[in-house]
Amino acid sequence: MTQPSYPTRPPPPPPARHYAASALALAVQANLQSADPEARPYDMVLKIARLKLDEEYAHLKGVNWPLKKDEVRRVVMWAIDEFNRKARLQAAHTLEGDLPTILSQLVNDIAGMGFLTDYIEDASVEEIIMNGIEQLWLMRANGTKEKVNLLELDLDHDRVLDQINRLVSPTGRQINLMNPILNAKLPDGARINVVISPIAEPSPSITIRRHRLVARRMADLFQLRSITPEAAEFLEAAVRARMSILVCGGTGTGKTNFINVLATIFDPDERIVVIEDTRELDLKIDDVQYLTVREDTSENARPITQRQLVANALRMRPDRILLGEVRGGEAFDMLMANNTGHEGTITTVHANSATDAIARLLQLCALADEAQNFNPSYLAEWIARGFHLVIFLGQTRNPPRRFVREIAGLEGRAEGINVTRDLIFTIEQDELVRSLRPLPERLMQRFIQYGIDTKSFLPRQSKRIAGAFAGRDA
Repeated sequence: MTQPSYPTRPPPPPPARHYAASALALAVQANLQSADPEARPYDMVLKIARLKLDEEYAHLKGVNWPLKKDEVRRVVMWAIDEFNRKARLQAAHTLEGDLPTILSQLVNDIAGMGFLTDYIEDASVEEIIMNGIEQLWLMRANGTKEKVNLLELDLDHDRVLDQINRLVSPTGRQINLMNPILNAKLPDGARINVVISPIAEPSPSITIRRHRLVARRMADLFQLRSITPEAAEFLEAAVRARMSILVCGGTGTGKTNFINVLATIFDPDERIVVIEDTRELDLKIDDVQYLTVREDTSENARPITQRQLVANALRMRPDRILLGEVRGGEAFDMLMANNTGHEGTITTVHANSATDAIARLLQLCALADEAQNFNPSYLAEWIARGFHLVIFLGQTRNPPRRFVREIAGLEGRAEGINVTRDLIFTIEQDELVRSLRPLPERLMQRFIQYGIDTKSFLPRQSKRIAGAFAGRDA
């Protein structure tokens, strides 16, 4: 009988199966075992919730979390339970406090605008100003200024900057030591400016301006006492006659809102190209293209300036070009466009009056390299021919009110560097009235060319005379 043979060595054990831990599990474990005494449970839970959302929605691109707040709230509640459960097992610090408050803060950090969410969602707040991480001011629509103490929030400088960078990430802009100044648009349309140290002290300095479209049509401007029916009728006719308009005023006078109202008069078949430093205008037009400048970034991408966008807009077959605000040499390119057949341009500039706006535009044109060899009188002539109207907007604080202060008509010529103009509407006793000056002949011809009756635009004295003769004839 043959004896069975036995192996001299035991068979090797089966290979161990290795399970790859998910990025979420690794992050939870790493956070719980962190030796950093400054690590806060709140920040750990926030990171875990974000990783969980990224994992669940990895197949989607550009998820709009503000529209999915219920889903964010579900994941945040899971992250809190998961973190506290494992923290207790390892004798680590748990996340303690008022659960509804903590839950709301976490949801705002992920799907909202962090600690600023409540203020930004408050319809009565027009502007938010933050000086460092301890002090915040709210500018309300009724003109009041309110101070908010941020000490209770226990904010951290880096945490605030991280929140800002997450909010503006879709714009491709970031705030850091290489780029200490940020101008961008928030997801809700508000404009944000951030300056950090060593440029600003205390740091960060944050200014958020919410553009409340309180006036969407000319009728809304009537109700706000921002313009009179006679002036509104004149401006509607000017837009239909494709006049080029320069809107000027100080900060917060409503220049952007006013352009939005003027845009409602455009022919719906027109193609509009809008150029802005930061996207603010929102035109209710089908064929509209928005162009926004690109600043220096940490990736060393080449900046795109307003000058380049103005030059490119001319190749996009626009019927009108709207330039949000001129601040530099792009004014020269804009004047070139206005004087080469692109009529109906509307732009804004910071100035203290209609007269100052023309001088300001002349100074900005001189900043362009090509304008260095130009005689200033030539530039003044270009301004005189390139624009038809200058509208100056003013405001009062108590009570808060934004209104049209002046409407000046350009005669189309200049005497040296002085552009000849006539005030068509001006403020008298806190009311916008038609002046005694007749319309410049250039504007009269423009109205006639477009079949617009100019009788209602006669100066006050002429109207009284015409009314007297009409009564005598009767």
